[in-house]
Amino acid sequence: MLSSYGEVSVGKTGKPDEYLKIKPHGASRNVRLTDSCFQPDFIERRILKREKPTEKQVNRLVDEWVSERSHEVKYIHAGSPKLRQQYQALPKEQRGAF
Repeated sequence: MLSSYGEVSVGKTGKPDEYLKIKPHGASRNVRLTDSCFQPDFIERRILKREKPTEKQVNRLVDEWVSERSHEVKYIHAGSPKLRQQYQALPKEQRGAF
């Protein structure tokens, strides 16, 4: 089925995290099909091995995004290299005030 779209090969052959690669017709690079929806368990039996995160995990990740990551993406990542170095040198407790 995949071969109709391009050249198909296997990445990490024989390892537990083996995956399919496809090089579409006319393309110079492969596309790695590594997500769990491309694994045989899901394709053949519709079994998705991904566990749903608990509400506590979701809340922790959202809190981290709101309090830290979103500000880093907006202000620190877009800043100068000197600003990023200063920010990275700070202890985690002082980064929020930065």
